[in-house]
Amino acid sequence: LISLFGMAYAYFKATVNNAESASTISIESGELTINYQGNTADIVASGIVPGWSETKKFTLSGKNTTKTNEFHTDNNLYYKIILAIDNNTFSEGALTYSLAKDSTSSTNGKMADEASGTINQSGNQIIGYGYFSETSTFVDHIYNLTISFPSTEYDQSADNGKSFAAHVTIGEGKQTISEYISKLDLTKNGLEIDDTTDKNLRYVGASPKNYLKFNDDEIWRIVGVFNNITTIDELGNEKKESLVKIVRNDSLGDYSWDSSESSTNNGWGVNEWSQADLMTELNNDYINPNPASETTLWFNGSNNAKTGTYNYDKNIKSKSIDKIAKVRWNTSRATDEASTLNSYNQERSTTLIDTPSDNVPRNNIWEGKIALIYPSDYGYASTDKTCRNKINSSTNNVYNCKNENWLFNSKYQWTLSPLSGRANVVVDVYSGGYVSYSSAHNTLGVRPVLFLKSDVVIAGGTGESIENAYTLE
Repeated sequence: LISLFGMAYAYFKATVNNAESASTISIESGELTINYQGNTADIVASGIVPGWSETKKFTLSGKNTTKTNEFHTDNNLYYKIILAIDNNTFSEGALTYSLAKDSTSSTNGKMADEASGTINQSGNQIIGYGYFSETSTFVDHIYNLTISFPSTEYDQSADNGKSFAAHVTIGEGKQTISEYISKLDLTKNGLEIDDTTDKNLRYVGASPKNYLKFNDDEIWRIVGVFNNITTIDELGNEKKESLVKIVRNDSLGDYSWDSSESSTNNGWGVNEWSQADLMTELNNDYINPNPASETTLWFNGSNNAKTGTYNYDKNIKSKSIDKIAKVRWNTSRATDEASTLNSYNQERSTTLIDTPSDNVPRNNIWEGKIALIYPSDYGYASTDKTCRNKINSSTNNVYNCKNENWLFNSKYQWTLSPLSGRANVVVDVYSGGYVSYSSAHNTLGVRPVLFLKSDVVIAGGTGESIENAYTLE
């Protein structure tokens, strides 16, 4: 190594301990401790070369007398194993970890799944989740953590003299829904990573395992895990997150996307979501926890007709409203003839109409909680390649996008995107199964769409059917 590269790998130290704070975490009536083989948590190595690895054993001991209450819907004591990276100057992906169960562990509860992957450059990296069932005495979950500097077929001299330090710690908590879905077997669950630059994880095909109980016992479907979503908290602070998007399985009813006075677009509405009637209804009436009456009227025709009855019993309930993230939605114009990928990019375009014919200013973003599916969501839900190439394609007069597509329901439904080049027209999903368009004042099905907050966790279920739908807490 010295003759080839001029210097040895100078220093490598992975500190796997919890010495900087108390080693016991107390959670309600549960108690969780972490202990290390030989009473030391250090993995120390210097002068390492490609192909190096070392394993450290650690024990999580749990005594769980936690009882069911408002915050815990079962009696399990949940924990997460965290690799906290204190320093990592190695190149991205150069170091890896592997977490394995030790065969001498207790069978109480559920241990974290065996896992492996590259080590992050910084921050806290969650590498496993487990839980202890009720027990009056301490029982042990024993793990072996291996840190490695794998050898590759390429020149690795760029990592000469680099250093790494980290420690393992534990925390209380279940796996979030986005983390859970991201670790599922893609083929078995009907999942696919899309071809966009965001590499979103989507449920695809006719019958993916994406059923979810939300808003009490309503059935919703999970669209997927979407990356680089901008969230806005109560103080206006923004950050990028990976969030789960869901859509109501059934429509709330048939209503206008927007309507207008006869002097504006002949009374046929304006295709600007930030001022659309449906936007207001979904983000006011629909998430109103204390309606003054049993019903109200929503827009459902031209010239500001407002005679469509809406029942407040369909509302999002208070405890479910708290699970909804406020995010920045893309509201740019799309066409009905694009490929699914091009449609995705159109929806996120920053190009605006400078002088719309109705003189209503257009926006390409909107911040709120409740919206609608995108045309690209419908296209990506189908596994038909012809549909992916053109979202209004047909073969022998049969429209391809309804093939193997769980979002198709034989009814018209609105999307979020205005049609490019028109002032009052919005892209929709036609009842025949392809992406089309309609004047905003027309009455089409409304299936609300929202993003769940990043801390929402799965409480149960498998997602494979209505009867076994995921539940949340």
